[in-house]
Amino acid sequence: MAAQACFPCRKQKRKCDKMQPKCSLCRRLCRDCSYSSLSEDDASTDIILRSRSAQLSLFSPASIHEKITRQALELMGGEMGIRDCSSEYFRTIHTWFPVVSRSQYLQRLAPIWHEPKAEHSLLSMCMLLLVTCPTESGMTSDMQSLYTLVKGSISLLDAACATSLEVLQCRLLVNLFELGHAMHPTAYISISTNVTIGEALGIHDRAETQSLKDTHSLATNEEAARIWQGILIIDRCVKIYWLHWLLLYVEQYGSSVLIAPELHALQKGFSLYRHCQSQPSP
Repeated sequence: MAAQACFPCRKQKRKCDKMQPKCSLCRRLCRDCSYSSLSEDDASTDIILRSRSAQLSLFSPASIHEKITRQALELMGGEMGIRDCSSEYFRTIHTWFPVVSRSQYLQRLAPIWHEPKAEHSLLSMCMLLLVTCPTESGMTSDMQSLYTLVKGSISLLDAACATSLEVLQCRLLVNLFELGHAMHPTAYISISTNVTIGEALGIHDRAETQSLKDTHSLATNEEAARIWQGILIIDRCVKIYWLHWLLLYVEQYGSSVLIAPELHALQKGFSLYRHCQSQPSP
């Protein structure tokens, strides 16, 4: 036992049992406990700083990756659950909205069992969100909670400056969910963000995307083209449903290249650039 009460108990004039390394009261309240020889004011400041540092460490990039990966594994029932969910996604949603390459997805998914990667785990949760069926009365409370979790995870990745094609895929799938559930203002706000990110990543410019062939695989370039096409489709759907909102991306006639849905080529990683023909923007 310590010779005197800990600083938190002394400051609050609480009874301290002087147990080490933490007294019973500090342990019960989940707070830092200190018996150091610092002055009371210095010790109090030190405790506050250490507590703040411990809280902020939860939002470091490494912690964010670990947290999102752990959430995905627990929520979806481990590796088998994630694979079952992705199979259902590729059997259903992917057939009419092919913005994710199955081969690329499985290739990126494999390492997360050993090295947490938030983008891959989050994409799996987005797939779960889309394949979960609502009831006749609409979204269930579990669906709403999952949607909130996914949106919050995307915000965490934004704060960690994790901008990539995979995060944009996550945003696009969430945007599709919002559109399908008539979440009117939210869907419009989401598509405006997706258009901006797509332009920032350069996937809106076919010439620029093709110039990336030296640094990226053909499958990655093909996926980028599919993602941008998906963004344009949702942008136009939002405009059709809510006529008072403007198109967020307008292309000159003849400059838009729409890709035929040759799913077998996308899944095998083949590039379809040479098969593309310019068509007017819808």
